[in-house]
Amino acid sequence: MLDRSGGLDSRLPYSLARESRRHHASRFDTGLNIGSYGFDRSDVYLNSEDESVYVFTGGTGDRIARWRSPLAWLTDEIARLKLLFDSEGKCLTSRAETVPAPQRQVQ
Repeated sequence: MLDRSGGLDSRLPYSLARESRRHHASRFDTGLNIGSYGFDRSDVYLNSEDESVYVFTGGTGDRIARWRSPLAWLTDEIARLKLLFDSEGKCLTSRAETVPAPQRQVQ
């Protein structure tokens, strides 16, 4: 839990500015980092030019997935991930399968 007793000066849980500069800046200048997959630290970016969503591997920085919009990404990933976990949140498969499949291109 974050200590929020400092009011507006409390540390925020996520810095969009810091995260957006952290990885892949040279490969994806128009992107905003909006999250990551915990298993392998793959990064999720929102392309500010066309609002598509990309996933880059945490290690090599290669693009492994693309969706046409944030809604398409969320809809697809929620449907995929709910099959990998039980109602208590226990993973039913290998943790590696919680990351999008390489070269996934969703139109």
